[in-house]
Amino acid sequence: MPSMKYSIQSDIPADALMQTIIDFASYPDFVETVQQTEIRKSGPPVWEVYFEIMVIRKLSYCLQLEQKDEFEIAWTLVEGFFVSNTGRWKLQPNEQGTEVTYEVAMQLDTFLPSMIRRSLGKQLLPKVVEAFIEETRARIALQRIDSTDN
Repeated sequence: MPSMKYSIQSDIPADALMQTIIDFASYPDFVETVQQTEIRKSGPPVWEVYFEIMVIRKLSYCLQLEQKDEFEIAWTLVEGFFVSNTGRWKLQPNEQGTEVTYEVAMQLDTFLPSMIRRSLGKQLLPKVVEAFIEETRARIALQRIDSTDN
């Protein structure tokens, strides 16, 4: 499957967004398609995480995720439904906040018509990125509330 990429400018600080990205255990709480995660190896800089997701049907797989630098996480497939699954989060801090880039390249072990693959990519990637941005925004707001209570 060809690589899919989605980029967006966000007002969220890159370090706060990265903290949400590496909080793998919380994904089922805010990413609609993620049903379960299990951290099999804790990082940083390397994690191994098992995922169960629901996209058309239930899929399970395990990824090795590596923090390449302060603002980049890349992954490769360890085992599971896919023949291959690679990708990365790349955050670029700037004056407006952060340019967020999410890239993924997957090859499925079953046939999926190209029209459905493209549709999933166009709909799913923005939803995933927005879920992380909104979760980070909520965490920042909660921290502000907590700090005013003390």
